[in-house]
Amino acid sequence: MGSQERFGTRYAAPPHWAFLKVFHAVMEEGPFNSDDLKFEWWDQLPSVSAVTSLLLRQQNRRRWNPNALAHMFARLPRLQQRKTDKGARHFFAIEPSWEWPNLTSLLLTSKVLRLGEDPWLAAVFQYQTLRNARQATITWRATWEWTMEPSLIRAWEAVVYYRYDDSWSLGVVQERLDIAAIKSHGDAIPSLRLSGQVIRPISLQQIQMEQKAREGAKTV
Repeated sequence: MGSQERFGTRYAAPPHWAFLKVFHAVMEEGPFNSDDLKFEWWDQLPSVSAVTSLLLRQQNRRRWNPNALAHMFARLPRLQQRKTDKGARHFFAIEPSWEWPNLTSLLLTSKVLRLGEDPWLAAVFQYQTLRNARQATITWRATWEWTMEPSLIRAWEAVVYYRYDDSWSLGVVQERLDIAAIKSHGDAIPSLRLSGQVIRPISLQQIQMEQKAREGAKTV
């Protein structure tokens, strides 16, 4: 028996049932008998005005309920930035009455937004503003070509003029990525230039190691 086997080093990802067994109490049952009890627990927590940024880690492996997140955010009145390594599967379940007056940045990553079933496709649509330059920019960066229609550009110009004034200008950027370089979402994130925005370096490294494990490559 080699030393690596003796100390329990794994060279392959564990089966799906193993994850379910370990995380069942957290992801399925939870510590509360009903949603009402869970939300009452959130609502009795004190308001924390010192928190301005919140990160929900990839390593957490928890599927957050949208209503639970809403109650959590209600306890953070000065929250300006929220990062979720795992993506935005439940974002579109938000209620119209929810408001984030201090929000300055929102980034969504989700398989729900992918085009068809091709695993090699990756894209980002980005809207940014530079107040000092009075300049807004919309960017399309992807592994396939897509031409922005004039009506779409005019719609974003209307957003800029409504939010600011007609002295602002809107720039349009379109970039085509090499599809051969994208073999997983671990490759897509840095190729789309989102590494520092949608995920922390340690979480990205974890995703890439898990991908190598699925492909049968040795990891330590």
